[in-house]
Amino acid sequence: MKSISIISFFLFQSYLFSQVFEGITLLTNLGGAENIEHKTRLINNNFEEINIWNHNYVPFSIGYLSPDSILTIGYKPDFDEGTDPKIVKLNWSGDIIWEISIPVDTLEPHHDIEPLPNGNILLIGWETKTIDEATQVGRINVTEDFKPDKILEIQPIGSDNYEIVWEWKIWDHIIQDINPDLDNYGNISDSPRLVDINLIGIGVGNGDWMHTNAISYNESLDQIILSVRHLCELWVIDHSTTTDESSGHTGGDAGFGGDILYRWGNPGNYDRGDESDQIFYAQHGINWIPQTYPGGGNILVFNNRHDIHNSAVLEIIPINDEYGNYYIGEEEAFLPETFEWIYQEIFFSFNQSGVFRLPNGNTLITVSAQDLIREVNNTGGILWQYQYTSGGFIPRAIKYGIDYLSHQISVEININFSQDWNLIGLPLVVDDNNYLTIFPDAIENTLFSFDDDAYTPDSIMIAGDGFWLRFQSNGNTTISGNSINEITIGLNEGWNLISGISTPINIYNLQDPDGVIIPGTVYGFTSGGYYNTENIEPGKGYWVRTNSSGFISLVSH
Repeated sequence: MKSISIISFFLFQSYLFSQVFEGITLLTNLGGAENIEHKTRLINNNFEEINIWNHNYVPFSIGYLSPDSILTIGYKPDFDEGTDPKIVKLNWSGDIIWEISIPVDTLEPHHDIEPLPNGNILLIGWETKTIDEATQVGRINVTEDFKPDKILEIQPIGSDNYEIVWEWKIWDHIIQDINPDLDNYGNISDSPRLVDINLIGIGVGNGDWMHTNAISYNESLDQIILSVRHLCELWVIDHSTTTDESSGHTGGDAGFGGDILYRWGNPGNYDRGDESDQIFYAQHGINWIPQTYPGGGNILVFNNRHDIHNSAVLEIIPINDEYGNYYIGEEEAFLPETFEWIYQEIFFSFNQSGVFRLPNGNTLITVSAQDLIREVNNTGGILWQYQYTSGGFIPRAIKYGIDYLSHQISVEININFSQDWNLIGLPLVVDDNNYLTIFPDAIENTLFSFDDDAYTPDSIMIAGDGFWLRFQSNGNTTISGNSINEITIGLNEGWNLISGISTPINIYNLQDPDGVIIPGTVYGFTSGGYYNTENIEPGKGYWVRTNSSGFISLVSH
């Protein structure tokens, strides 16, 4: 009996909704008192810090981690110090490898960024319009500078430069029904792809009109989704356009130029609904679910004020027509009429917060006002929860797979052992597989493997195999190495000694495609003797009996 493969990737096809996703969680604290230390932390499921990035400026965005361990993040301007907003990339050690400043007269970025698959970065930001400029396009009752949002795509160059390669402005896609002498005059309900310049929204004053607080990119559609908080809507725009096309009403894959392809959450904004049809209120954290995940192509939103007392997480399935465009009928709102899935417990956050779907179908929720990060399954069961206590607030946490980074992350596993004989296993990939290196307190020459109905003295431990090992007294050892997230084990007919992976596995989640394991024959061992078990723990060995030779797989979910 020998283990034949160790695979360090997650099998999407075998997801279960009842287990926590084995991953690493990235969180950045914003806000707080002036003396708050702003950091980005990467933690594992045991809340252990894997890495920390320190920030010399106050971030305006959450950080995003790429597989090559590069952190991309945005910093607020410091007007007292005369500094413009910054976008930076930091390596694993926290060194700045790329840094630029964005002049505020070009864009004043805020809330969120979106690194793209091509290496470019999408930025949300305000462009300032004077009272006169806003009045000239039909905005009424303007009392201060007006700040609609625009989107920039920048291409990093070298270590300290960039190029603007694409831009979109809502200012090019507005309509009004007040002044017929202006070019943008029209019937609001007849133009659902344009935005009424006189929408009031829920913001304070005229200035921050939209308050777009989140951006997400869908590579397969080449579209961008925006969470427009003050107007209580989500908008989808076409990224396949040129910059010139994005300023007009034709062009791009969808044929609508930079006009809104899809909007949802508040159809009264385009006169195809009323207050009873409004679902969003001050929403944040909008994201497309990746196509390979459960619910792929759907949209997740953290609806901050779902009702007067509670927030909620909503999943929405946009409705398309026969040509693949977002369906909207004459005098109707964009569909669907309501959400597909809701998670609503007793939690509330009026500011920030967010939600991401995980590869195994679980959902990671950040309740910013309560400093709470929670992973739930599709029935709302809480599988993992982290309470943040280090100052400031966490706007949105992101959870990546345990094998997301291209370099291996060293982890530690503590294994207890008893005096005399123990069944043990190797749960990590280590540099030195000698049993005395792994278990330095073991009695020399007492490591035995089992194969072909016989014990064999051994000195090298192999992941997936179980071993007998003897100790003089009770104790423990800490093993350091890289995680094993999946292992396939070859079994002989009859009794076999096996061991598990880096995380506990319930025996009912073993993959046994040929049904070779005889039910009820998985046994662990303690100083009190053998015991029937339903769990295979990291670092322990187990007996298992089969009715024939074959293969089983243990997979982290």
